[in-house]
Amino acid sequence: METNFDETYCELDANIVVVVDGSASVGDTNFAKMKQFLTDFFTQLKPQATGGKLKVGLTQFADDVTVQAALTSSMDSLVSAVATMTHKKGNTNTRDAYLSGLNQITAAGSGKDTQNFIILMTDGKTDGGWYAAQ
Repeated sequence: METNFDETYCELDANIVVVVDGSASVGDTNFAKMKQFLTDFFTQLKPQATGGKLKVGLTQFADDVTVQAALTSSMDSLVSAVATMTHKKGNTNTRDAYLSGLNQITAAGSGKDTQNFIILMTDGKTDGGWYAAQ
């Protein structure tokens, strides 16, 4: 039995920050594949059907961290953010990327039933000093 994704939507009450590795080691081909995956992923979520309980944000990291799209219920905004996202290249600063995602979720606040997630997409080791002093 096939699922018709045109008739499905996400009912999750959640904040999700997708944090993507834009370091040089990802490579241009894999970065393009990741962008296509993100476009497909965001297109399928459809949180508008649930009154916007699901909010998703997009952050890219390499040497530094860039919030490509703040937490939103508009998947159109996220798809546009993916389309305009350029490959940063540079090192892999995973620590700051994760902390940025955590800060976005904390700043958004949440109800007692809201779940919070960070989806981290990376190709390998951090060279951003995960254990560096804050």
